[in-house]
Amino acid sequence: MYNVSLFQKIAESIADGRVWAATCIRDRQEIWKIVFTGDEILYREPEDLDVDQVCGLSAGEYASLLDLWRTQFNAQAIKDGEDTILLESFGQRKQLVICGAGHVALNVIKIAKIVGFHVTSLEDRPLFSNMAKQAGADRVICDSFDNGLAQIESNEDTCFIVMTRGHRYDEICLRSIFPKEYAYIGMMGSRGRTVNVKRDMRKEGVAEEKLDALHAPIGLELGAETPAEIAVSVVGELIQYLRGKNRAIDDGIESVVKAAVEPENAEAGMVMATITSKLGQTPRTVGTKMLVLGNGQMVGTIGGGCAEAEVITQARAMIAQARTDGVCEVPSRIVDVDLTPAQGNDEDSMHCGGIQEILLEMIDPS
Repeated sequence: MYNVSLFQKIAESIADGRVWAATCIRDRQEIWKIVFTGDEILYREPEDLDVDQVCGLSAGEYASLLDLWRTQFNAQAIKDGEDTILLESFGQRKQLVICGAGHVALNVIKIAKIVGFHVTSLEDRPLFSNMAKQAGADRVICDSFDNGLAQIESNEDTCFIVMTRGHRYDEICLRSIFPKEYAYIGMMGSRGRTVNVKRDMRKEGVAEEKLDALHAPIGLELGAETPAEIAVSVVGELIQYLRGKNRAIDDGIESVVKAAVEPENAEAGMVMATITSKLGQTPRTVGTKMLVLGNGQMVGTIGGGCAEAEVITQARAMIAQARTDGVCEVPSRIVDVDLTPAQGNDEDSMHCGGIQEILLEMIDPS
């Protein structure tokens, strides 16, 4: 069972990197959980859990599974009959660094914020930097492009978009970005401009694989013309690329952690709902979390509709029992959500056609 102190540790850990969690559910009952960073175990249940034993896997099988897991960024579930191993990787929201703050970039900032990016705007003109701030950028750096990029600490969750006002500024940005670590790099401009930039970078000795990985001209083919339309195509390409690499833009853990460590929420009672497995088409995927609070609020969503409402009802029943008896008799349980069409008239339903397995877990306020 999760506790508030664990979420406090997770909040501290994801500020510096990723947090990994494994939950083993045997015969539809949770039997163990382990949460750790690269070098520290944050939590294990039971306390004497032997981390070399995972649902009966041998040490070698477990090691192979762990190696695979560390290369993944989205949650994955391994099913064996009634047994499930849920592997999760938590991190901060993807960081999007936009070089330039022209008309298109300002619209990219707005749309990227909506879909969940943490946005940094880099611009050397004070007027345009102010407009980037007004557009909602989380961080604005007003400096030369090379000096500004030197201030960016990138990692495997960082995306870069270059959309400056001129060819030479694009090249200044690329020179600084290519040596960095990143998930994605794209550049706006005509095909001719792209050819010229790549030619110049190639002459400077930039590796061909880095040039091949540069998304340019950036944006999906939508026939876009206005700055807002082009921005939609740019962010659309980002989503398409990251999802294709099994990389969520925002895994939702930040908002869940923030709510879980609030003292008033802990006092009111909390239940975590997690999609542990799915079959067929469903609105949300494995690992998606929703926090149900005792004050009637929810943080996140596992898909909405009547199915989510049933999960919320059961979670609230767990909270109510804990309030009445001082403890929840069954602190974790599995709820099956059937999204296949019902017999008869279902014209008002929201069926997707799949089946989800949801794990409900009480959060210990200690």
